[in-house]
Amino acid sequence: MQPAEAGPNGDSNKLEHSSASAEFRIIFEAAYFGTSGNAMSVMKADQNRKSPDAATDRNVVLVYTTFPSLVEAEKNGRKLVEAGLAACVNILPAMRSIYRWKDAIEAADEVVMIVKTRAALAEQVTAAVRGRHSYETPAILVLPVDGGNQSFIDWILAETSEMTGKK
Repeated sequence: MQPAEAGPNGDSNKLEHSSASAEFRIIFEAAYFGTSGNAMSVMKADQNRKSPDAATDRNVVLVYTTFPSLVEAEKNGRKLVEAGLAACVNILPAMRSIYRWKDAIEAADEVVMIVKTRAALAEQVTAAVRGRHSYETPAILVLPVDGGNQSFIDWILAETSEMTGKK
């Protein structure tokens, strides 16, 4: 495989490079597993889903975080939904964490909050959670969603659409 060439703005053309890799993978899988179908359409769908150049405006993520109390989680979750940064938050009220913190093994009761939002808002959600959090180093993880009930995904996108691009 040849290295990607520079594009019109001087950046390497990552899409062409990943396209060749994806095409090889699909052809290999078709030959090895005996699958049939249009490899190019599968390749295009694969690029749109995984390419760093693909628009994140139509992608959904889950933001996982924890809080020391149900009250703090509810307060933060409500603010995210009210601000349009999340379509929904799930709050799981009882979890026990065991972790190392400042050279000591600690244990604490915590509350899990899972935020459903679009990928384009992940940084804003992360900043909002961090800004209102009582922990010095809050657990905040952005987890990509790779499929699911499309009507539910569309609902998440619709509920967060007005916030896209606003800072």
